[in-house]
Amino acid sequence: MQKTVAYIRKNSELRGGNRPGIPLHPTGMVVHRTGDPGATARQIRGWFDQPHGRGRESSAHYVVDGREILLLIPEGEVAWHAGPQANHNMIGVETCEPLTPAAYHQTVQLVADICRRHGWEPTTEFIKPHSYFDPVNRPHDPFSWRLFEAGRQDPEALYDAKQFYADVAEAFRTKEG
Repeated sequence: MQKTVAYIRKNSELRGGNRPGIPLHPTGMVVHRTGDPGATARQIRGWFDQPHGRGRESSAHYVVDGREILLLIPEGEVAWHAGPQANHNMIGVETCEPLTPAAYHQTVQLVADICRRHGWEPTTEFIKPHSYFDPVNRPHDPFSWRLFEAGRQDPEALYDAKQFYADVAEAFRTKEG
């Protein structure tokens, strides 16, 4: 797994930008899907590097597709990805759509790496889907947290949540040992 630094411009460099430069001490991460089928990590990065108007800030720390993992905002800075509670406490990881085996693998490896580097267990305590923070507007992003907690799978989800956590745990253990 290789990450490429491709920082978006800070707000001071781009009026109304999506990188506020606010310090972040992350306590976990939020996994998202981009919601833009067919867009590459580079294209999503380009979109995040533009102003979107007052109150429409949008960004993430990482964006992943089947070819690359881009670091857009340092993990020690806030990104605008899942509402105030998550933005000021968590790292945002966006996975491009449609979900391919390569993009899924890259996402799993990245999430395991982030857990390892921050000393987090690869569990639901530290890894949340966007749907956890916004079950009304993002009920299946990237999987349904409510159905997952109830022990059911969501047929509309991009990820099989149980398998995702199992795959991240396996990647976490594999790199440790």
